[in-house]
Amino acid sequence: MTAADRDAVGGACAECGGPLPASGDCWDRVAELLEIETIVLDGGEASLRAHFYAIGAYQLQHPSRLTAEALFGLRDRVAQMVESPIPVAMLRREVRRRTRGTKVTSGTPGSRDHVPGAWPTRWSMTAADVVARPADAYVASVGEWAATTVTELAGIPAPRR
Repeated sequence: MTAADRDAVGGACAECGGPLPASGDCWDRVAELLEIETIVLDGGEASLRAHFYAIGAYQLQHPSRLTAEALFGLRDRVAQMVESPIPVAMLRREVRRRTRGTKVTSGTPGSRDHVPGAWPTRWSMTAADVVARPADAYVASVGEWAATTVTELAGIPAPRR
């Protein structure tokens, strides 16, 4: 069964606007992304960055899963990595330092009460687009997805602390 066959059964994700997989749960796209990663990524720096882009873009397009503080922090880190990549090990240290003791997951997945109204619910590129492409295009595809996502979020101000 192809991705298009799976998607034909079902509607669009309320958070990203992408076609839902057969399960009806867009979260299952993460498993599809990880499956591709096991095939094409070699564990090197480009692979680590590709994984960060995939999970970061997915989370940004599904903001109900994160607190507002974590959401805007993630947006800033993805934008940083797209514009001026740093080694992923350095990024991890920075994220740990910034989030130590901070709650990062939302208590109510699906609720967008903490998400600014300007945050998109339809994106020009989603996980469904990435998994529909050939596996050997994965690294380039997730880089494009991350860049597109942060571009579409540009101009949405972080809430005041």
